[in-house]
Amino acid sequence: MNIISGKQIAPVKGIIYGPEKSGKSSLASMLPSPVFIDIEHGTANLDVSRLPCETIAEVKESIKWLAMEQHNFATVVIDSADWLEQMIVKAIIEKAKDKEITSIEDFGYGKGWTKVAETWKGLLDLSAPLSRRGMNVIFISHSRVKTVNEPGKDQGYEHYEMNVAKQANPLLGAWADMILFINFFTRVTEVKGRPKVMNGRDRRIYTTHCAIYDAGNRYGLPEELNYDFDDEKGIPILPVELASIFNARSGQPILQKASVAYKKPVQPEAKATIVPEAAKPSEGIQAPPEDAPEPTLDMIIDQLAWLEKSKVVVEAYMLNKAWITVGQTWKDASASNLNRILKKPDDFCAALGIKK
Repeated sequence: MNIISGKQIAPVKGIIYGPEKSGKSSLASMLPSPVFIDIEHGTANLDVSRLPCETIAEVKESIKWLAMEQHNFATVVIDSADWLEQMIVKAIIEKAKDKEITSIEDFGYGKGWTKVAETWKGLLDLSAPLSRRGMNVIFISHSRVKTVNEPGKDQGYEHYEMNVAKQANPLLGAWADMILFINFFTRVTEVKGRPKVMNGRDRRIYTTHCAIYDAGNRYGLPEELNYDFDDEKGIPILPVELASIFNARSGQPILQKASVAYKKPVQPEAKATIVPEAAKPSEGIQAPPEDAPEPTLDMIIDQLAWLEKSKVVVEAYMLNKAWITVGQTWKDASASNLNRILKKPDDFCAALGIKK
């Protein structure tokens, strides 16, 4: 019996959900080396890699391809869970032996929705080799509002949750290590004795469950994160707390070919399926030889000016490696550490999933 003790650094299994146009896919596009399983076809304005899928069979084939073949992706984003569920429902109806079944409700007594939940369970199991390979797996979902009536209370209240079947919601919630709820932040102030809504364009990322929304995480995140956009570049700014978690837990971007079989369980001792922790990407960035001439700090910073366009990810990595402290920028790192990047810039970009 092979017993493994202690904490393990594993890739993230997460859910990002919220109202329409709240920036769910945009946030996912900033995660390390993402590829989208594009079901909703809503990423046309994002500079991302995608695998377009029209059927549940194509989704399964895309997952298997990402698990088995050689590629540079470190995060797979399924966009979106509610559109995927529509594919699931369609496939179940098409496979029904009774040709009079044209709706999932036609199976009767909730049997159709049980089949939906079983298919969801199979898809989550199918994604396991992606995690073993070192890839983050992220589901995007729209939100819906439902009324919750608690026992012993006269009045219910409204609550945000993922827009998937009630039988599938707890399955996804139990599977995920991180559930992030994105919503617009509205300030209400009093003007001349009457409430007035101010702004309403700012966004927040909520990480902890409360009566208003489903959320949660196993990483000790603050309850609320600012979600800002770079207006000049038109791209979101990944909060440094999320950047640190994903950079530490993503597998090496040039991933090993996974020796996994979908019909035969992978044995715990199958070391080939385990990717080195991305918390130590600097292992592939060797220090320069002792006799190599060292450029001055100003010269190094000038030559590394390209880091500025990915500074959030870069500085999150440097904070994690203790190259800098809170409040410092990448330019405050030591000359020796910056010189490591200068000597092997391609390795550094690959490790962090950024472009030079």
